Amino acid sequence: MPTMTDEKRYALEWIDEHARRFSDFHSRIWNYAEPAWREYKSAKAYCDLLRAEGFAVEEGSGEMPTAFCARWGKSGPVLGTYAEYDAVPGNSQQVVPHQAPRAGLHPWAAGHTDPHSALGTTALAGALAAKAAMERFRLDGTLFLFGEPAERSAARSRCTPRRGTTTAPTPSSPTTRISPTQRSATRSAAPIGVWSLPLKPRHRRSGSTRA
Repeated sequence: MPTMTDEKRYALEWIDEHARRFSDFHSRIWNYAEPAWREYKSAKAYCDLLRAEGFAVEEGSGEMPTAFCARWGKSGPVLGTYAEYDAVPGNSQQVVPHQAPRAGLHPWAAGHTDPHSALGTTALAGALAAKAAMERFRLDGTLFLFGEPAERSAARSRCTPRRGTTTAPTPSSPTTRISPTQRSATRSAAPIGVWSLPLKPRHRRSGSTRA
């Protein structure tokens, strides 16, 4: 088994030190529970946090109001990942171990049992941990974090070819629409390794869901 580098060990320890912060952020997105194309509060939460961390943030990427492209660094190599934050209709769920929509909401309201609230937060943690390690060890490179709305919507895949798309460095989603100014950089981007993020047990998946 290869020896873990000091840089990677530092990044993993950084995530452990900031676990509470990311768990709280996940809870915030989980409670917003905004469906596809309506993730206004969720996207703003990401953009505000990333700006505070020193990223240059483009909002409304690809003419999608709840998409964004965040960049940190100026040189190569280029590393990228993405955050998804749309809730899935019909998955409104109380924090109980059986199917139960949240109080006061329609049974078919959106919810994060998928859970994009956690997946997006994990990508965020990976990007910020990579930034922390790069600063600590004075490593060259550029980081991209793409905000991808409507990840669970088939309409997203149908709409993206209309104004130009790029295949972003993502683990699962096929396309992310971004501005032309970012396209050349993302074509050479390598994916950031996403580390598992410990979340509060009360926000783990519960009840039935359609993945």
